[in-house]
Amino acid sequence: KTLIAKGVIAKTALYHQHYLNDELFKVVYVCSNQSIAAQNLRKLKINDSDRVDNVSDTRLSMQHLRIFEDERTAKECKNYIQLIPLTPSTSFNITSGGGSVRERALIFAVLSRYPGLKECVNGLEMLMEDYATQSWKSWAKNHYEERVAECDKDSNYMQTVLARVDDYFKNDAKLLNQTIEICRRTENSNQRQEDAYNVIYRLRQMMAEISVELMDPDLVIMDEFQRFPELIKTDLNDETGIIARRFFNAPKRDNKKVKILLLSATPYKLYSTLEEINENRTDEHYQDFTQLMNFLFESDLTAKATFSKAWSNYSISLSEISISDITILHARKTEAENALYQGICRTERLSIEGADKLVDIQAAKSSLSISEKDVTSYIAAYNLLRSIGLNEHVPVDYIKSAPYIFSFMQHYKLKTKTYDYFRRNSDKLQAARKPELWINENLIAQYEKLPDTNARIKRLKDEALMPGAERLIWVPPSRPYYEAGGPFTRMKDFSKVLVFSAWEMVPRAIATLVSYEAERRTVGELIKKSPNPEKENRSYFPGIKKVRFPAPRLKFSIRDGKPANMALMTLLYPSVTLAEAYNPIEAMNSGMKRRRIESEIRCKLAAKLDLIKHNPKGNEDERWYSLAPVLLDFDKD
Repeated sequence: KTLIAKGVIAKTALYHQHYLNDELFKVVYVCSNQSIAAQNLRKLKINDSDRVDNVSDTRLSMQHLRIFEDERTAKECKNYIQLIPLTPSTSFNITSGGGSVRERALIFAVLSRYPGLKECVNGLEMLMEDYATQSWKSWAKNHYEERVAECDKDSNYMQTVLARVDDYFKNDAKLLNQTIEICRRTENSNQRQEDAYNVIYRLRQMMAEISVELMDPDLVIMDEFQRFPELIKTDLNDETGIIARRFFNAPKRDNKKVKILLLSATPYKLYSTLEEINENRTDEHYQDFTQLMNFLFESDLTAKATFSKAWSNYSISLSEISISDITILHARKTEAENALYQGICRTERLSIEGADKLVDIQAAKSSLSISEKDVTSYIAAYNLLRSIGLNEHVPVDYIKSAPYIFSFMQHYKLKTKTYDYFRRNSDKLQAARKPELWINENLIAQYEKLPDTNARIKRLKDEALMPGAERLIWVPPSRPYYEAGGPFTRMKDFSKVLVFSAWEMVPRAIATLVSYEAERRTVGELIKKSPNPEKENRSYFPGIKKVRFPAPRLKFSIRDGKPANMALMTLLYPSVTLAEAYNPIEAMNSGMKRRRIESEIRCKLAAKLDLIKHNPKGNEDERWYSLAPVLLDFDKD
């Protein structure tokens, strides 16, 4: 996904540079959170000189300053490609609060220069300082004042932004009057006003809209676009939708629409199953699909009309399918595909030679062994609903996807209605006690094996937890630095298991049941072999103020007012000396055995320890061991 985005950036930037003679190519990268944005932006750089904006603050209301700063920097450093990160939660969704102190400090630096607010600058500062008194006075106010002044030296930054502010206030004179009034009231009373946040919110919204007008991106990349549908819905009339539409439809320097690339590595589903429609009372997936297509073809009415007609014809042919009309259906299918290809493409990793061998799909293709309990689980759920007077159907796919479904169906309407019934009729709670529908807490408390009531989960446990796999602390490396040992010896071919499901309860069920089975085979077996297995803390659920067995082994403590178990620090301290004592690449390439590696490291450390001065007199103090890595690093920078 990231490689595809990088290729699109490179090709589009080349076109803009050679054919449109652009001095700067702007890429806006929309991502769900800042940490992912920071990670992916490094991968999206085409050249080392490409500028990547700081992801510490991606607020749209602050981008007007960055726009002018970046244009100046691009000219000075000859950077052609600029990557700008935005996150929907802080960029397009302008919350009704006061925003961040950075945001307000920048707004103050701009509006304090606006002629219409000159007479109430003191009140404006008090308004924008809000409750961030320490941050405001120690750095925020001066920081943005200096940046604004510095940016305005070599550009027409303030002239441009203040002109946009003036236009905005002319179209919304009420906002200007409210701002002046609240600034005067704040200054006169020397205290914050109740309606302060409403004015600050509207000023933040104004600066966000000004930033949208000035940003002028050449390419917008929306990563995992399903996570922010509020940007996709073309009929959304709330403030987020309005700002998003202005952003995507802002006039370009070449009078063309901005280029938009939507990315997703998540399997896309454009329809709902009957079970999903019964649960949600609507076909949400198909609605999302139509909204997506409207978004993709919004600026190309011809392509939009072509797709709508082709998709309608294909849908009609599907509903009227017969053997005699199969040729017509194929033709309409091809027509619908060609219409989709005008806005959508699918790029598979498996298109790379040899990639198909990286994933073994035989387990998913082989048939499952269905037991009687798979069937009785459905019967138990059906009978429960009938006994409490619910006319709801039990989706068969629920039963096929997870065992003990009522233990995992949080937020499902079926479980909510069942809970509501028993809250009102607690005297009939016995009717809900069906072992096929709930996990048996008593069995878990004693680390007993849970009955296999679901063929899919049983297959998953067989694949993911083959005998001995529960003892692995991590997945064995595909190319180890040295020969495996311990539980890894027989697990060279152990690998991850990839599971897909349409149901929210399935990940919860898998995480619970598979991890419990691993605990049962490790902790449970350890309890059976330990003395006094009947002790209270041997239970999965220890009593009050009891430590669950086994007690943590890597644990620091205090004895007689002094730190104890400090030898464990050698496992946590990031020693440069220890890291330099072993080069895994060299050891792997030379085929060194683990014993030889250990021997060489032992010799290196012994020689270094001999250089540390020590006092031969007095008793031997074992605390030196925990301090050794620190002492070895004394001569490191």
